Amino acid sequence: MNSSYSYLLSLFDKLIDLRSFQLVSEQVSFIKQMASSSSSSNSSNHPSAKIPPFDETNFAMWKIKALYALESVDEDMLDIVEKGPYVPMYQPLKNNVPDGTMKKTPKENWTADDKRKHGLDVRARAAISYSLPYNIFGLVQNCISAKEMMDTLTVSF
Repeated sequence: MNSSYSYLLSLFDKLIDLRSFQLVSEQVSFIKQMASSSSSSNSSNHPSAKIPPFDETNFAMWKIKALYALESVDEDMLDIVEKGPYVPMYQPLKNNVPDGTMKKTPKENWTADDKRKHGLDVRARAAISYSLPYNIFGLVQNCISAKEMMDTLTVSF
């Protein structure tokens, strides 16, 4: 019985070593993927984030990787995920003096940058959604922004 116990312990140690190797391999693979996608993303007008598959057993690490992937798409993407969707605003003027509170800019008056920033939330929601298994996606399917999705996942895990 003692020898079978020792044998099981040695198998367990080998499994732990194998799992550690697998985790390191996944991290190296992710870094290589990010490096290659960031170098090729300069040639594309709309690069997409390659968020790794959701890992509920290690949510903190998954979230960091997800934020890195989103940031690699566009530097403004993190603001969208952390602060909420971009809404183009303008300051009404009366006699060249600010008058009242900021107002939403009508869509027909949006600049190219307004359109780009507004689209970042849609792209972030899509990237986050694609990384989630169906049972986890159910938690966020009714969220209206990438920020709400990430906040829901953070509270849940």
